[in-house]
Amino acid sequence: MDERLPSRRACLGTLLAAALPISSGQAAQPSNAPKSLEQLQATLPDSWAWKWVVEPVFGSKILLLEAGQQHAQTLLLVHGLGNDGLTDWLQVLPTLAQQYHVITLDLPGFGFSEKPTGKYSPSNYAQVLHDVLLRSRQDRGNDEPAIVVGHSLGGAVSLRLAAMYPQDLKQLVLVNAAGILHRTAFVKHLSQPDAALQGTSNVAKRAGARLRSWAERGVELVAGLPDPSKWLARSDMAWALTLRRYGNTNAALALVDEDFSAAVASLAASNLPTQLIWGSLDDVAPLRTGKTLAARLGNAQLHVIEGAGHTPMESAVPEFTALLMQVLIQEPVAQPELVASSSTRKLHCKNQVGQRFSGTYDEVLIETSEAIELTNLSARKMLIKNSTVDLFNVRIDGQACALEAVGSRIHMTVGRLSGGVALKTATSRFDLAGVSLQGRDGLAQADAGSSLIASLCDFQLGPAPATALHGEFEFPKGAVRVLG
Repeated sequence: MDERLPSRRACLGTLLAAALPISSGQAAQPSNAPKSLEQLQATLPDSWAWKWVVEPVFGSKILLLEAGQQHAQTLLLVHGLGNDGLTDWLQVLPTLAQQYHVITLDLPGFGFSEKPTGKYSPSNYAQVLHDVLLRSRQDRGNDEPAIVVGHSLGGAVSLRLAAMYPQDLKQLVLVNAAGILHRTAFVKHLSQPDAALQGTSNVAKRAGARLRSWAERGVELVAGLPDPSKWLARSDMAWALTLRRYGNTNAALALVDEDFSAAVASLAASNLPTQLIWGSLDDVAPLRTGKTLAARLGNAQLHVIEGAGHTPMESAVPEFTALLMQVLIQEPVAQPELVASSSTRKLHCKNQVGQRFSGTYDEVLIETSEAIELTNLSARKMLIKNSTVDLFNVRIDGQACALEAVGSRIHMTVGRLSGGVALKTATSRFDLAGVSLQGRDGLAQADAGSSLIASLCDFQLGPAPATALHGEFEFPKGAVRVLG
């Protein structure tokens, strides 16, 4: 990547916008969680074991719960943000304990565990989990690796654990994992208008597409402001003192501040079996995160619970429990990759709203259209003019340029762009997740104020090895640059 291009810096307001919907999402509904540990213990079987452990990262006491101690295979459950901690799992835990030795805990700063000072980052939490698993193996005299199931923040922590301590895991299950995409892409999802407000008519679809584009542009503009949170990130003491009374915000800010691209690459190389469970209506962690991880991790499979939201273990208990029990005993089945196009067909979409296309084409031209969806599509060339387009699992293998965009907003999730240059763009905004960019002469040719957000992407110039691409980049007005 050309280091001369400035990476935008997300301001503290943007990060808080990411943090607050997650940290308050579970608290938006009245919590039925017990208000004291005694009250919680009174509602659960006597055979379940409770204990306090001093973890080595923050030096704080954390609460552990174990069930199904008679079983050999350990299953670790890791909760997400919110005040309920391990009680998020209570509705599914009895079923799991019938076949597994289950461990769950309140992470430091959550539930009944102590609230220590420090940075509640996925990396720090991963070290806490490593210590929990190490103690468990020693206490039980069992060296078998564990199955780890993480939800939301816990999914990001579990992903980090798998990358840092691969010997700890036999299998990984991520449930609506949050914060994996680049933080601006993540916040843009949180800013989306309610689908119920967008309607199904062409007029409503057009209005919804424009509202979505304006909301995204607002987030991108805020992301260009100076970033006071960088000062916090430079000093653990500053972070601890500033956020010591705000555990959810501490963890949420630390979550969106981490780059998981290296962890995903490491996990893919390890070939660890990974199952992904997602609610189709998740308004916190976009479903495109699950689609991206399924493509990037290799030995992974995505399962979608239709109609479920961000916490399917609470909103869709029977469906989630049955699916979890199923994926714990099966190998992932990866989605087959698209092959290069050999078609002579041409697709021309003009002045359309809300149309969907798939298949194999020679050329694709989309102009003055909105809310267009391209899914499972391959082509040799694509030109998008003055349009808003979403692409999923799209492959373009061009001679000169794979994808050219003028005055457009393009979201692309999973796929490949290959040509002399992968992208040619003028006054356009790209949001790419899980996309491979291949250019013989360069990565992109850009003119007139375009921008690019890349989440868990990679690029390859000529015969050189592929390099991770995860960040946010601007192409100043009047500049013509070929990256490479």
